[in-house]
Amino acid sequence: MKSGFPRKRAVQACRMCRHRRTKCDNARPSCSMCLTLEVECVYGDKNDSLDPGSLAILKRLDGLEQLIRASKTEDLSITPGGGGPSSRESSSKFGNSPSNLNYPAPRHLADTAEYRYHVNVESMLQWPVFENQNIDQRANLKCLFHPMGEINRELQWSPSDPDLQTEEVDNALHSFFDHVHIFNPIFEEMKLTEQLQNVRLNGLGWNPESCLILLTCAVGLVSCSQEMDPADSSMMFRRSETFQLAESFFFSAQKRMGPLLTERTAIGAQCFYMAGYYLATTMRPLEAWKLLNQSLSCCQTHRRWDSTATEDEQRRSRLQQRTYWATFKSELEICLELDLAQDSINNLAYPTFFPSPPECLETELRVGWYFYLSDIAIRRLKNRCLNYIYQCERSQTSTADMVEEIINLEKEAEELSTMLPAELRGGTQDIEDQFHYPRSTIAKMRVELQMHLLDCYEIMYWPFAVNIISRHVKDDSTCLSFASKALAICTDRITKSQTRYRQRQYGSWLILRRSTRSALLLLAANLTPGLRQILPPQWKGSVFIVIEMLRYWAEELNDASHRLTILETLLRNIETSRTTSAMEI
Repeated sequence: MKSGFPRKRAVQACRMCRHRRTKCDNARPSCSMCLTLEVECVYGDKNDSLDPGSLAILKRLDGLEQLIRASKTEDLSITPGGGGPSSRESSSKFGNSPSNLNYPAPRHLADTAEYRYHVNVESMLQWPVFENQNIDQRANLKCLFHPMGEINRELQWSPSDPDLQTEEVDNALHSFFDHVHIFNPIFEEMKLTEQLQNVRLNGLGWNPESCLILLTCAVGLVSCSQEMDPADSSMMFRRSETFQLAESFFFSAQKRMGPLLTERTAIGAQCFYMAGYYLATTMRPLEAWKLLNQSLSCCQTHRRWDSTATEDEQRRSRLQQRTYWATFKSELEICLELDLAQDSINNLAYPTFFPSPPECLETELRVGWYFYLSDIAIRRLKNRCLNYIYQCERSQTSTADMVEEIINLEKEAEELSTMLPAELRGGTQDIEDQFHYPRSTIAKMRVELQMHLLDCYEIMYWPFAVNIISRHVKDDSTCLSFASKALAICTDRITKSQTRYRQRQYGSWLILRRSTRSALLLLAANLTPGLRQILPPQWKGSVFIVIEMLRYWAEELNDASHRLTILETLLRNIETSRTTSAMEI
């Protein structure tokens, strides 16, 4: 009887070539394609001991998996040249990642139901504790991003450019420097001001400089007001003349971005970063991620090909480093929220180098650079925490080993907090006072760093709360202690976010996501007998605060509207259950 499978296994391509669907020359230890891309070349030799029939079956399953993955990513069209996840994979070109950071990143939730540690709203909604709660547990996040407000098509396709000879443009530039650039110093203020004057004298061209000026004005306009908006809905700003003017600047910049796709310039990366920043500020995170991803790709390409070492080139290299870091951290945090980090081609390790500050810094700019570098250091720790808990889930790390490592991470976070520059450290009372009085730029920096540290602690304690909610561990005192810390972090974050959610800024959507995540954990804890008794006393008030946050943005953002309905339903179910129990007693 003739066998239905081949007796000799065909030479198989490496994983990278299979993923890219390119021909592999099977060179060892690294094929030509992987050498060109400067990535690790991995072959599937571990299956050589299997019989030919099993290999044939595995090969067919592998083909089916590729087809399924391809169909899943069809609707996530990536800007040409962006390269999506592969952009972060090649981040190793900017510095060698520490070996202990090479943990697998989270997979797409659809790949496995075992990824319960995934720090993401969508994965939380699929927890068993939320079953039978009459909520939509499997809403596609990307489907929620269809804009609710109508886009002004006449403005989008207008052949005319906005007028730069106005007072609004001067105010927009000042707003950009005061509210945006100070937190991400990727430009030279003097040079950017000179570029604006040059464009005003000679008119808008089709060059990158004109594109950058238009984007700077657009970002400055939507960042003008950093005070709490007294309106009941964020759509009041979307209907304002200021927003329409900002959109006109952005649409004019879009017309000039096409040629930048094929250029290897630092200013091209800056333009894509600014465009992504604008889209994130105006609550379009999916579109923002695409452009931030493109900016990251430009940074990597520019650095790879730029090998001169003149003084001018060194200055431009420093600017490119700053753009890379600002883009890297922004793209990564949105990528994680959108669940776009694929474990087969990604990791969450930060490159080892830090961006270089200018040689001469004024006092105000020096504090800005203190913040910029401190922010990067805290984000490194956050990603190490993420990598560790995802590794724990893969390797099924014991609770004892996990506790030991989390204690070490706690110590590292405490040391990092004490090592922050004195201007940014501040006491807790000092930070709390800033929530009741007009805040200076330095005070806002302190709050921002404190919020990022809260993220680190939340991730550290996350597995313990999730394990108890999912009934994967016994309610021992150690797990309950860490879970209690996780719940306290939730209420702390929500309280601190309460004064920031009406300020339209780059991180507005991320604030909503993280606050919603905290509210869901508090509600899940209330539905879990082992955690209900250790809930913070103010837990319900914290959930109501998040409901108010989501209600403010619900008219503008479908995502917020959907999560608002879920939180209201869960809270109502809890109240109904409590009333029923009281009546039975």
